[in-house]
Amino acid sequence: MDAKNVDPQHLMWYVIIHMTFVVSAFAMGYLDKLTKH
Repeated sequence: MDAKNVDPQHLMWYVIIHMTFVVSAFAMGYLDKLTKH
């Protein structure tokens, strides 16, 4: 992906969507750890 040729608005959405997946993955892992006493 060539960041120089990508519209900043699109880049912002790519980052937001990526961070949403990352945060939800961490949350799932954390909750799984909490429930596996």
